[in-house]
Amino acid sequence: MDIIFSINELDHGGYFIERGAYIREGVIGLYFGLITEKQLPKSISNLSSELIRRNVACKEYEDGKKHWYFPNHESIDKRTFDSYFQKNNQNPKNIVEQVVHQNSSSNSPQSINVNKLAELLMGKKVLMFTGAGISVSSGVPDMFHLEQLINEAFNPMNDYVIELIENKSENRLAQVKKLHGLFVYSEPSISHLRIADLCNLYSYDLITGNLDGLHEKTGITPQYYTEEKHVVDNLGGYELLLTIGLGDEGNINLTDKYRKANPLGKVIAINKERPQYLGSNDYLIAGDSDEILEKLCNQLNDNGD
Repeated sequence: MDIIFSINELDHGGYFIERGAYIREGVIGLYFGLITEKQLPKSISNLSSELIRRNVACKEYEDGKKHWYFPNHESIDKRTFDSYFQKNNQNPKNIVEQVVHQNSSSNSPQSINVNKLAELLMGKKVLMFTGAGISVSSGVPDMFHLEQLINEAFNPMNDYVIELIENKSENRLAQVKKLHGLFVYSEPSISHLRIADLCNLYSYDLITGNLDGLHEKTGITPQYYTEEKHVVDNLGGYELLLTIGLGDEGNINLTDKYRKANPLGKVIAINKERPQYLGSNDYLIAGDSDEILEKLCNQLNDNGD
């Protein structure tokens, strides 16, 4: 069983809930997991009553917590409890520090063109980090629109849960299947193809936060970086970090990790707009990644790098 979409929230008033979609043996289904404290908040007391009435699978723990999950499957039980544990143990201080760091970068990065980009890359050990922006021309939603579509499928929370346990979630399931199809049946963009060339011809390494599988369709297997706990091998060994189509929401603090691992390293962004993770010592080449990467590969080839 693989999770294909999910959203979750931790309410410090007394509950955690995750809603999402899974695929198992080629079949897509919807799920949820709800963990409550001993004292239920009023906002979900009616929902809890429905779960009890419908005899939804539930585990009780010694500290009074209850864990409801649907469907009644061990993988859903484990997945939602692991999500709760991770969310409950996040350090708010880290989030504050990240925001302060981003907002303190008052100086703009240096704007460059393709020729300068090729010059900076020549002979360097480069790590590429791709975001949702490179898949838009393939028909895959960017992060903003993807979040909107996922919210439509899994909210409002109470309605979603009730419809699911009453077997009335056909419309939501149809939305999820349509969204999943955008990923499964999309083809690589020019950006994906040129990134594959950079990996194959110049031995650049690749990490991505994209789960659309489009890099794999070009024959490249990237390392995935979708959560801050993920570790990038030998991060400090790269002279340049080249982000492509990566907005601030997809960065997940990697640029800060890179700067700590290699204080002399540079961050270069290919993006339509300036990401906030760029500082005054970094570089921005603004524009469409398909066009920029096509020109870059031609320039590198002409330079004989």
